[in-house]
Amino acid sequence: MILYLLFIIIQLVYGSTWHNVQSFGKKLTCANVSGSFYNPDEHNKTLLVDLMGHIKDKRPFAWIRWGDGDIDGVSKLNSSHINWPQTPDLYVAVGTWWVCNNFLNKWNTQFGFDQIFDKNYTFVEYFYLPMGDPIDDGMADQLKYNISGWMIEAFRHNRKIIAVGPSYFRKLPFLSNYYPENNSDEDIAKFVNNQPAYSIIGICKGTHTKRIITNLFRNNTLNHTFIDIGRAWHLYSKQSAFGLKLSHACNKTHTEDIDTWFVKDACKDLPKISPEPITPPSEPITPPSEPITPPSEPITPPSEPIEDLMSLKNKLAFIRDNITSFQEDSMKFSRARLNIEKNNEHRLVVELNTTRHEYETAVLLQIRHEKILKKIPLNNIFIQEYKSKISKTLEKFIDKMQKKQTDLKHRIQESKATQLLYYDRYVEYDIEFKIWKSIISLI
Repeated sequence: MILYLLFIIIQLVYGSTWHNVQSFGKKLTCANVSGSFYNPDEHNKTLLVDLMGHIKDKRPFAWIRWGDGDIDGVSKLNSSHINWPQTPDLYVAVGTWWVCNNFLNKWNTQFGFDQIFDKNYTFVEYFYLPMGDPIDDGMADQLKYNISGWMIEAFRHNRKIIAVGPSYFRKLPFLSNYYPENNSDEDIAKFVNNQPAYSIIGICKGTHTKRIITNLFRNNTLNHTFIDIGRAWHLYSKQSAFGLKLSHACNKTHTEDIDTWFVKDACKDLPKISPEPITPPSEPITPPSEPITPPSEPITPPSEPIEDLMSLKNKLAFIRDNITSFQEDSMKFSRARLNIEKNNEHRLVVELNTTRHEYETAVLLQIRHEKILKKIPLNNIFIQEYKSKISKTLEKFIDKMQKKQTDLKHRIQESKATQLLYYDRYVEYDIEFKIWKSIISLI
């Protein structure tokens, strides 16, 4: 038993990032969800920080996403997912907002948890691996933890980025090579195995991506890194994604960075939100020498719209199409996170009450045990040994329950703080949304 505990401690302190993730998995806040989950945000984003280091140091890993669009696609995996628990450094990130809300029964049955899949396997409660790209609204928070994004790290350390995906990826400026997605697994494998060692392979082929990455990473002789790209590169390829238009991405990107991220001329001739700077007149304005007399007849408005008014309408229409949709999405996300945290707090409170009951029961057992032993002669060596073992066991259990209560109280406070954060964000987005709606209603 002692050796086993030492082994666990060594794994926790010195184990790999993947083993640590597997060790710290826990159940989701919504009830009866199969599998365990590790949320990087609950561990100071350590996983994301470590993976940025993997990019820098050329240490291979694989990142697979599993979303609501994949819910009916387990058959496309060809049972490759059975190997996930035996494949270190392969992370399966699950967008859990949809698991708890709409697809709980499908999630519990799709992987075959009861028959073939390891119930103790830990998924990552996340989705897209941060790239560090201009439209990532979470970058301000991520940079506080020194998470610059995997693509930024790749640029800094001259890592080659290779794509397997749709044809519109072909002209992305940051790619070293490209291969069409509409090829067989065998042909894709041949292509990948002909790329320089330590390349970063981004794959976009729907649910098939999960199978392809799993099989390639398990036979990864060239130490490639594999990332499930999904729609993360769509906007930079002049395609719509995430309910956003190309103009939204262009306006969020500094002019000098456009050629780094976008296909050629993607942002050309698109409207800008920021107005052009006003230049002062070259000569001072002199007042008129004669007084201005009012017109004898009323001024009639022009039959055609004034050019400046049309420009304003175009800008406001652009805001309507982009900013308000962004505000609505942000409100939905904040509301969903708020509901998740409320459920999380409820689960923690139930667990705290259970722990408190176990603690009180153990204390009563300890008192009863001491009373019983006082009535028994202690000249028998077996009785003495029994007393020592039981006493130590109860002391350890009581100490464990005390620490668990303290930890749960702390986590409840954290959950309440997170609820306040997302509530404030929701209110902020709601106010901004109403302001923009009011402005737009003027036209």
